[in-house]
Amino acid sequence: MAIVQRNTDKISRFGVIDVDIVVTETENLNNIVTDKTIEDGSHIADNNVILPTTLTVTGFVLPGEDITADERFQAIIDLRLTREPFDVLTSRGVFENMVFDGRITVNRSQRNTNAISFTANLKEFIFVTSSSRFIPTTATKNPNRKVGGDDRQRGETTERGRVDSKETRETSAIVGALGL
Repeated sequence: MAIVQRNTDKISRFGVIDVDIVVTETENLNNIVTDKTIEDGSHIADNNVILPTTLTVTGFVLPGEDITADERFQAIIDLRLTREPFDVLTSRGVFENMVFDGRITVNRSQRNTNAISFTANLKEFIFVTSSSRFIPTTATKNPNRKVGGDDRQRGETTERGRVDSKETRETSAIVGALGL
């Protein structure tokens, strides 16, 4: 596995950080189906939200030529402190725009005194873009401008401030004819 920092604004000081031995890679692909309860108590599903991908990696960083395992692991800690997204290359492929999520657990024992064993939780960072649109104030103050809907949906205000539309008049006539 390798961690690759992509940074288009400036030259990355991390580049590629290799994890020498990967013990486990756990990939989680989650969705949430939202639902609403209706009058009879049953549920209607109305949306399926795709959540960010999460990845849990347990691995070892070993000492290399002229560098200790602590120095190599420090690069992972420094990358975490930048709080910038990076790519992770695993046996399953490339996970783009990942960030550290939660804790990084470091385990040391007498068996691995020269190596650093760690577990890290990573989460996909989803970028959202938005845009705005300028609407001139003259467009909103034009009384001849059609706002939407047809004549049947638009009503006229009566003296009492009630809305009187064609639909309302037809319903009132039916109710009156039935004697209700």
